[in-house]
Amino acid sequence: MPASFPKLVHWSARLVALLVASFSIFLFVAEILAPHSRAPVGFTEWGKIALLVGSILGMLAAWKWELPGSAFSLTALFMWALSVQMNVRPDIMLLLAAPSLLFLSDWALHYGMRHERNP
Repeated sequence: MPASFPKLVHWSARLVALLVASFSIFLFVAEILAPHSRAPVGFTEWGKIALLVGSILGMLAAWKWELPGSAFSLTALFMWALSVQMNVRPDIMLLLAAPSLLFLSDWALHYGMRHERNP
């Protein structure tokens, strides 16, 4: 494996996380300023919103804590997908999960490299 590969994964995770978080925040703000649907009314609708926000916050926390942040983000995203009964396109799910998957890869690369040097 080239020496630059871990660095590429490290910065790709952060760039993709920034893009996904920025786009998600843009959508949240746009929906507040110019609503395209009615306001959330029930506990389940607010719960789904909380899961999406939690997924984004976990992804952003993964900047500092790769494993716990990405695990939290992926768990929240999985719970959200279950709550909408998987009526979500797989490509959208992969796009939302990509930053967390990259953070997991970053953690695995660094964790593996530490153990290779110190057997």
